[in-house]
Amino acid sequence: MFYSMTKDDRPLSTILREINNVLARRLPLRCFMAAAAVCIPADQRAAQVWGFGNPDLLHHAANGQWTRLASAEMPMGIDVTNTDYPSQPISMGADECLFLMTDGPLEASHQDGAMYGVNGIIDALERHDLDVERVIDEIVAQAPQADALDDLTLIRIGGHNPGKGDTP
Repeated sequence: MFYSMTKDDRPLSTILREINNVLARRLPLRCFMAAAAVCIPADQRAAQVWGFGNPDLLHHAANGQWTRLASAEMPMGIDVTNTDYPSQPISMGADECLFLMTDGPLEASHQDGAMYGVNGIIDALERHDLDVERVIDEIVAQAPQADALDDLTLIRIGGHNPGKGDTP
């Protein structure tokens, strides 16, 4: 469905509505899907963001300021809708980036038992020059039981990464 609708040049908001509606009709009761979607046009100056019951997305501006983008919609598959979902616009200049994550990094704990949480993830990203691989390595190294960790998905979109070359 996603590929055929994008091939037909349908707006992402419409595609998301249709994905939600298919899930609402097909998923068993009490099953749903948390998700985030990001649309970045070719000029990469701004992005449209959608959140469906997922952890906050984090935007890192060129001046170093962090912005949390809270999920604005309930998870997908709970109810059928007839309207497209509104997006949250966010700047995406050359030195700006967006971080998407599952709850795994947020709920991971340090040796002392304290969870990372959003502020801990931001601190770790700053300590590691916004390098998500190094943040995940830190989380695994700090975990009291690394084999018991939830999924550790942390994705970076855009921005220059010092030490990794100029490729966003």
